[in-house]
Amino acid sequence: YPTAHEEEKLLLSCIMRAGGAVRKQAVDRMRPQMFDRYQALASVVLDLARETRPDPDTVRAAFSGPEEDLEQVLSVRPAPRQAPRLMKAVQEAFGKLSLIDIALDGVTQAKGDLDFTEIATSLEEDIIDLTRRQGGAEARSSSKVMAEVLRDLEDEQGQRVTGVPTPFPELNKMLRGFHGGELVIPFGSTSMGKTAFALSCALHAAHEGHAVAIHTLEMSEKSLYRRLLQMESGVSLRQTTIPDGQMKRVTDAAAELSELSLHIIDRPGLDHLEHRSSLRRLQYEHDIDMAVVDYLQIMSAPAGADYSKKHHQVHESAQGLKDTAKILDIPVIVPSQTTKSVDNRNNKRPTLSDLREAGEEPADVAIGLYRPEYYSISVWPDGSPTEGEGLAIVAKQRNGPTGNARLAYVGHRVRWEPLAKRTDDNAPSGPAPF
Repeated sequence: YPTAHEEEKLLLSCIMRAGGAVRKQAVDRMRPQMFDRYQALASVVLDLARETRPDPDTVRAAFSGPEEDLEQVLSVRPAPRQAPRLMKAVQEAFGKLSLIDIALDGVTQAKGDLDFTEIATSLEEDIIDLTRRQGGAEARSSSKVMAEVLRDLEDEQGQRVTGVPTPFPELNKMLRGFHGGELVIPFGSTSMGKTAFALSCALHAAHEGHAVAIHTLEMSEKSLYRRLLQMESGVSLRQTTIPDGQMKRVTDAAAELSELSLHIIDRPGLDHLEHRSSLRRLQYEHDIDMAVVDYLQIMSAPAGADYSKKHHQVHESAQGLKDTAKILDIPVIVPSQTTKSVDNRNNKRPTLSDLREAGEEPADVAIGLYRPEYYSISVWPDGSPTEGEGLAIVAKQRNGPTGNARLAYVGHRVRWEPLAKRTDDNAPSGPAPF
């Protein structure tokens, strides 16, 4: 088995004899359980090092373990500059031993009745948790967490957006961006632009420097990139002969998209456990800031799950995505389809009750999307034309206000934009409504 007994001995000697900088680094990075041969002594030394210098006399008075262990540590005198190398060696040995334990536990689970997805997810969570604990992370005191909250509040003063920004100033005023731990559900009936809304938010976030993961369950990876390219360039890619000027816009947009931190995963049949597992890997490799899943109703049930009704499965998928948002501390956006009852009533605007069986309960933010011109409604109540426009209705927000934001829906780009930023090229053929 991998051990680092010599490095343990040298490191404890360093901590006992070196200055405050080495002690602080050791307290931050090391835990007694990372030691093998000298674990009992390490517990005493690290505990003392939190408050004072653990000199030999103080350690001797507090240590009730074998005298031989202390004498062996005191017999060596490494240079303090070796401390980082020694810490790494001890952590490496601890990590490898822990991996062996995890692997043996996986073998035991694989021989039992659990299905593959449950075992793989459990093992992956254990390994990622181990990777994080290698740095010595542990539960923090409430006073430290509260101090951090107060610093965050101070930093936020004067800022309009405190999370991942949306492309829409009116929504940012209400939401202040999308925040870690939030499940965000854009919802509406067919052809309201739910996926377009989610992708517009993803594309904007990536342009703002955030790493975004998009899991597509319906479109292929190439189809989704093609859609993003159309959104970015403003050129319809359905035409078979693209003029040279427009092709230049397409190639420029392709170059810009390739530079963004967008990570697209084509996974039909994805369930919320597999999604979380995939996101864990992406977050570990790319430090993901936001995730999009398209879309809620076509997520699969985990292996072995049996739901008597479809809406039970939809609810569990939404709850699983909410748990993922909390565990990974990122916003997760998943569009949701409402029932056909919206189209059969006089008022076509979506309400929160339309989402009742489509993910409403776990959602932190629910945004209903409404395009009146789809229903041949040509004017808003104020008399202005509806062409190329729609509403984003914040019907639910756990930590903020609700309300409506009037947006532009640019059909040939299949994207949503702020009304104020809509260019002549993006505008509908009729007169501008503002």
